[in-house]
Amino acid sequence: MQHRSRLALIAGSAALSIALLAGCSSGTPSAETDPEPAPEAQTVAEACSLIQEPLLKIGEDITEANTRALEDPASLVPAFEQATDEMVAVSGEIRNAEVASVFDQAIAALVSVTEEYSIVLDDPAHAESEEFATAFEELLPAFTAIDTTCES
Repeated sequence: MQHRSRLALIAGSAALSIALLAGCSSGTPSAETDPEPAPEAQTVAEACSLIQEPLLKIGEDITEANTRALEDPASLVPAFEQATDEMVAVSGEIRNAEVASVFDQAIAALVSVTEEYSIVLDDPAHAESEEFATAFEELLPAFTAIDTTCES
């Protein structure tokens, strides 16, 4: 039972971090715009506007998954995978290099957390590993970078 409680705590922490950051990242871009973009490119504001709604939805979905994970920690893996798939789909529409870079870093961090959390489900001792800790440590800054980029 203690194993299940620890997994639920880990799952909850990860889900809450993603949900909160997705909500923060969806803020309205500043009124300032970049210099005239190259053809087919986007301004930071345009790219941030494009990702706003998907990030809000991902945040809501992860929040719901967090509730389910309290009873079934393994249910968080499909939620993380779905969030990753949705972010990958949106990333194909981002044509601003600055926003694309931070968005891709957030995707990579989410993939890493998903992989590490999946390992912990099979091997709870992995929760004490450096790889697991690093994956979670990189998640927050990755999503914060989206927020920072979209606020500038």
